[in-house]
Amino acid sequence: MSKKHRAKATKSTNKSNASSMTLQTMVLFFIGMTVADEIYEIQEDVQSSFLLLGILFFINVGLFRTMGLHLAFNRSHRVQYWKLNQKTIFGLYLFLTVSMIGATFPYGELLILLFFLVLIYLGINFVWQSFKKLSFVLPHQRNTKLNTIHNLAIEEIDQMEGKEFEVFLSKLYDAMGYYVELTPHNDYGIDVLTIKDKIKTGIQAKCYGEGRTIGVEAVNEVCGGAGYWKVQKKMVITNRYFSKEALISAKSNNIEMIDRDGLQLLIKEYEAMKEKRTPFHFFTMLNKSKV
Repeated sequence: MSKKHRAKATKSTNKSNASSMTLQTMVLFFIGMTVADEIYEIQEDVQSSFLLLGILFFINVGLFRTMGLHLAFNRSHRVQYWKLNQKTIFGLYLFLTVSMIGATFPYGELLILLFFLVLIYLGINFVWQSFKKLSFVLPHQRNTKLNTIHNLAIEEIDQMEGKEFEVFLSKLYDAMGYYVELTPHNDYGIDVLTIKDKIKTGIQAKCYGEGRTIGVEAVNEVCGGAGYWKVQKKMVITNRYFSKEALISAKSNNIEMIDRDGLQLLIKEYEAMKEKRTPFHFFTMLNKSKV
């Protein structure tokens, strides 16, 4: 089969899947609203009401899975790291759920009104945060280290503080299509978490001055944090080089070690990905939500 025919077949399959999902969603919502109306009618019958509430709960679980949200949830429990289309579908799911719940008791319309007020607030907040993130295109901020990734020389990275280096790595992986999370101050040995293809990676970031090498302690730290953060893959990234002992220990603990040379290759990999994207897609990727 030619590429053109495969593309048409894939497009046709996607349309069919979308139509099937839409139909199943509408059917489940109709059933849910019918059950909600029944709950409203028999509120005095506590036993029957609880039974119907249980059915309504399972209908909502079915909606969640039918709309494919369980896939996004399995990848990351934090909605802010979901793709835009997943967030949109999740918003629709919440509206359908709120509508069904609102139909179960008097003045349920107030719940729906509250939902829209919250939605408006989140929308305004999103626009405001996006506006603030766009500041990196202003002339006086074009050279800020943490606001740009492309054309960043290794010498500039050498000037970063530890936290700056962690933020830089988070932005780098975020721009490369990973779900990214910066851990709190007491990180238990993991500074950055990334998720891609259902693989959760814990990264220990080490940014040191000239002449420093990374020893076994970095390996021990990432090993200690791996269990706490429940990661499947462990990694140490530095702007310098590793000691021989650190490399031996990392190999026995199945830890990926990225030194100064590897970091530059990682940036080049990002650059190659950037060149393949359209300007709009590139602009969008660099302005995803901060962790």
